[in-house]
Amino acid sequence: MKSIFKATMAALSLLLVGTQVATADVKLVYSSWFPGQSKHHTEVLKPFFDRIAAESEGAISYELFTDGTIAGGRATLQAIRDGVVDMGLIANLYHPAELKNSALLSELATFMIDDAMVGTAAYNEFILLDCPTCVQDYVDQNIVPIGFFSNPPYLLLCNKPVASHADLSGLRVRAVGAWASLIDAAGGSSVNMTTQESYEALERGQIDCTIGSADWLVQSSLFDVVTHVNTMSLGTYTGGLIIDMNAETWSELDEGQREIVLRNASLAVVDFSLVYIEESKATLSLADEKNVALLSPEEDLVAFYAERREKEINRVIALASDRGIEGAEAMLDRFSELVVKWQGIVEEVGHDRDALAARLYDEVYSKLN
Repeated sequence: MKSIFKATMAALSLLLVGTQVATADVKLVYSSWFPGQSKHHTEVLKPFFDRIAAESEGAISYELFTDGTIAGGRATLQAIRDGVVDMGLIANLYHPAELKNSALLSELATFMIDDAMVGTAAYNEFILLDCPTCVQDYVDQNIVPIGFFSNPPYLLLCNKPVASHADLSGLRVRAVGAWASLIDAAGGSSVNMTTQESYEALERGQIDCTIGSADWLVQSSLFDVVTHVNTMSLGTYTGGLIIDMNAETWSELDEGQREIVLRNASLAVVDFSLVYIEESKATLSLADEKNVALLSPEEDLVAFYAERREKEINRVIALASDRGIEGAEAMLDRFSELVVKWQGIVEEVGHDRDALAARLYDEVYSKLN
């Protein structure tokens, strides 16, 4: 089968004819809004770029900017689109208009995924092989999407105890996508802001909680402003784009260089999610030392969440028509099939880095060449 990605990239190449040609040496500038010390830089992105530099015999070099020094979470898409940088970390939920199809899938996936590796693999296979409109959304922004990731389950990170359904009433909670609807339905008030804005908002009392990954407590220094963590899983964010490229820059790479990028992308997205999983576990083990209380959810909160999961999926499907998206139910059905497929694969190989990357390459990335 001719992949969606391959067909779309072929069409894109026709549009770029006469504007760019493959060159011998390319320097890739990457913009990340994660903190500089993040292991996502030291153990994922830097090794990824070092591998492609070595495999291209130095023809591909890179410069990595962190801490949002070039572009923050909401501005990265525009920075790549306009050629300010070549690559960067994109959160599609910050761009529901421009990336409406992949953002919708991320909202649908929120309460379907409990294992980040299952989400990472299923999402990449669906977007790159089965969703032409998803790929086209990025191409319309002058971006080639290459590698998506999934987080470990999100939790409630708060500056006050939140254990019951009633505890959420009246609270201001940073939440985007399906989580915003969840908080509003619980009687709280969702606040739309980026991850990086959470620290100051918690410190100043502008919000009471943020929904996010446990490793944010270290990565974004939230241990300084969070006193309580509810350990109930609130689903995952699946669909962050870690490996991508400005379309003109992509056209500068020859076929061999593109193959190097694609092959190493399968390992990078696995590494990204595994680092997230490991860091989240390690962070929670520091709770006592940091005087942060870990709270188990009370029965009424568990019951509320279980009920809302089904309602949220139906709400997101209904939302699709408002956003001009066709085939949301078919999207859900196919993605559900892929979730089951990758649950089986992950059960088979566990979180073995090399085995997962090899399977992801065989099942997805080898079909993009």
